[in-house]
Amino acid sequence: MAALYINPPENFTFSTPCNWSKWKLRFERYRIASGLSTKTGNEQVNSLLYIIGEQTEDIFSSFGLSETEQDDFDIVLKKFNDHFVVKKNTIFEYAQFNKRVQLDGESVNTFITVLYALSEHCDYDVLHDELIRDRIVVGIRDKNLSEKLQLDADLTLTKVIERVRLSEVVKEQQGKLIEKDSASVNAISPNKPAKFLKQKPSSGERKQNVKHDFHRKNNENESRLHGECKWCGKQRHDKRVCPARNARCRQCSKIGHYAKVCITKSQTGCSEVAYLGVVQLESKNKTNIDWTVTVQVNHKNIKFKIDSGADHTVLPANVFQNVFQNAKLEPPDKILCGPDRNPLKTLGKFKTNIEYKGKRCTEEIYAISNLQTCLLGKPALFSLGLGPNLNSISQISAADPKAKFPELFKGLGVMKGCYSIKLKPGAIPFVITSPRRVAIPLLKQTKAELERMVEEKVITPVLKPTEWCAPVVIEPKSDGNVRICVDLIELNKNVMRELHPLPKAEYSLNLLTGAKIFSKLDANSGFWQIPLDKKSSYLTTFITPFGRFRFQRLPFGISSAPEHFQRRMSQMLEGIPGTICHMDDILIWGSTQEEHDQRLTEVCKRLKNSGMTINAKKCIFSQTSIKFLGHIIDGHGIRPDPDKIAAIENYQPPTNKKELKQLLGMANYLARFVPNYSDILFPLTSMLSNKVTFVWEAP
Repeated sequence: MAALYINPPENFTFSTPCNWSKWKLRFERYRIASGLSTKTGNEQVNSLLYIIGEQTEDIFSSFGLSETEQDDFDIVLKKFNDHFVVKKNTIFEYAQFNKRVQLDGESVNTFITVLYALSEHCDYDVLHDELIRDRIVVGIRDKNLSEKLQLDADLTLTKVIERVRLSEVVKEQQGKLIEKDSASVNAISPNKPAKFLKQKPSSGERKQNVKHDFHRKNNENESRLHGECKWCGKQRHDKRVCPARNARCRQCSKIGHYAKVCITKSQTGCSEVAYLGVVQLESKNKTNIDWTVTVQVNHKNIKFKIDSGADHTVLPANVFQNVFQNAKLEPPDKILCGPDRNPLKTLGKFKTNIEYKGKRCTEEIYAISNLQTCLLGKPALFSLGLGPNLNSISQISAADPKAKFPELFKGLGVMKGCYSIKLKPGAIPFVITSPRRVAIPLLKQTKAELERMVEEKVITPVLKPTEWCAPVVIEPKSDGNVRICVDLIELNKNVMRELHPLPKAEYSLNLLTGAKIFSKLDANSGFWQIPLDKKSSYLTTFITPFGRFRFQRLPFGISSAPEHFQRRMSQMLEGIPGTICHMDDILIWGSTQEEHDQRLTEVCKRLKNSGMTINAKKCIFSQTSIKFLGHIIDGHGIRPDPDKIAAIENYQPPTNKKELKQLLGMANYLARFVPNYSDILFPLTSMLSNKVTFVWEAP
C-alpha cells in the first residue's frame, strides 16, 4: 500500500509575526503526520528552514548558534519562538477580556467562543473557569437572565453555558410560535408620528410619499413571502425578541432595524450618507442671522449662505434650472440629509468651477428640491480660504471662558458651605456587616475607582464603628471601568427632604423668546462639589471588599441631594437674565452676540466665586442651535429632538395597558407641537380605563 503524502504548510507570512503560534502548530502537526519527527535533528531543522521561507536564512544566521546547536531541532524552534513571539501585555489582555460583552446580533455560542479565545492570552490559571463564568453572566444581552444567574449561589461554568444556550433556543422557538403581525392604530402609528409636525405636503411630495409607501410595503411583502424578519433580515420571529429592536440603523440613523433591510437604502441605491448643517426648506419665516457670501459659479454670481456643518455645496432646484440650464445633472452618489437626519430630495449633482477673490476650485454641487437658500459647504469654504474666518455656529465667541476663567476647567471643585443631612425623629440606624459579592473580573477596576475617589477627596476610609453602613453595587461601564453605586435605600427612608421645587421644562422653554445665540455649561460631577459636614459624612458609610468608606461630598444616591443642589444653583445664578439652570446643566442665551457674551461672563464669575468647576468636554459655547431638555432650540424657535421622534416611531406595539401607558408617556413629549393632541389620543387614553378591555388592532 502506498504511503500517504501530506503537503507541508504554506510559507510563513513574515509581515504578520503575530500568526507565528498558529503557523508553528500547523508545522508540528505536519512534522508528526509526515514522519519528519523520526528523522535526524539536522533533517528536521533543514525542513523547518525550507518550509518557513526564504527570509528565514538571515534570521537563522543572526541566532549565532554553534554547529551542535544548529542540528538541535528543539533549540532552533525555541530561538524562532523568541524571535517572533512578542511578550504579551497582560494588563491589556485582561482589559480586552473584561470589557467583552455580547454584541447585537451575536449568538451565545459565538460570544462564549470569543471569551475562550481571549482567555488564552490571560494567565488566569485555576480561576480560568470562574472568570469565564462571570464574564458570561455579566456580558450577555439578556439582563433578566443575568440577574437570575447571579442569584444562583452554586453557579458553575457548565451550568451557565447550558442555561444561556437553552434560553436562546427557547426564545427562537417562541418567536416561531408567535406569528403575530405588528398591529397599528390610526390615532398614533409607530411609523407615522412625525406627520403631525410637518406642513401639508405639496403634490410632488405626495407622489414621493406614495412611492416611499410602495417600497416599504413591497419590502414587507417580500419579507413575509420569504419568511424573513423585516427589521433584522433573519428568519422571521416575534418582533419583541428581534435583535434589531434597539439597534440604530447605519443607513438612516433610526432605531429599530439594521441597515441591510433599510428602506431608505432600497429607494436611493446610494452607498454613502452626507449631512448639511443648516437646511431651510421653503417657508415664510426667515432668520435674522444671515451669514452670506457671493461666489462666482461658472462665471455667474451666486449668493451662498455659509454652512460649516455641510459636507457638500448645494443649490435649490429652481436656482439650478434658472441659472445652469445647460449643465447636465448626474445621478447622486450620496444620500444628503438635513441636521434632523431626514433625507432630502436630491435631483442630482454637477461638477463646475467656483471662484472667490482670486481663489478657484472645482466643486461637485448638488441640486435639492424645495431648498430655500444656496449653501456653501466645508470643502468649498476651505478651498476658497473662507474656513478660518467663519463666524460659524461652533466658534467660541470673543468672551472665551477657557481663556478668561482657566480655573473653572481644572479638576473637581469644592463649593462654599457644607451640607448637613437631616434625619427624621426616631430614625433607626441600618448597618450591613459584610460586603456584597463583586465579580472577580471587576475587583481590580473597583479598587482603582475607590482609590481615585479617595484621591479626589470624594470618599475617605472608615476605621471606627458607625451606626450606619450601606452595601454597594458595582456596574461595569462601556469604557472598561466601573461605577460604584451605594445602595442608600434604608438611609433615604429616614432623610428629611428640603422639597425645593425643580424647574419644569415647559416653563423654562417658554423663557427663550428672542434667543439666537446659546451656550451650555455642565457642572463637573455636580453633587460631588458640595462638601458634607462630618456627622452627615458618617451617615453615608458603605462597605466594599476593600473595607469601609464614607462620603466627604454629597453622594448621588441621597434622596434630598437633587433638591439641595438645584436650590444652590438657582440661588447662585439668581438675577442673571437669559439663564436657565436644570440641575448640573446651565443654558445661557442672548438675542445678540454681545448680550450673550455679557451673560456668559457673569455666569462664569458666579461659578468661580462659588468654588464650582465645569466639565470642558460637555460644554458648548456660542452656537446658533443647541439641544436642551430634549428639544432643539434656535433662532426660529423650539422643535422636537429627532432622536426623540425616532424613539416613538420605532416603539414596539404595546401588548398590555402598562406598555400603552409607557407609549403615551413618550408621546406626551410631542403635545406642544400637535394641534388637538388630547382629541387625537383619546382612543388610546380611554383604553387605560379599568372598564375597557385592552385591544390593539386596526379598526
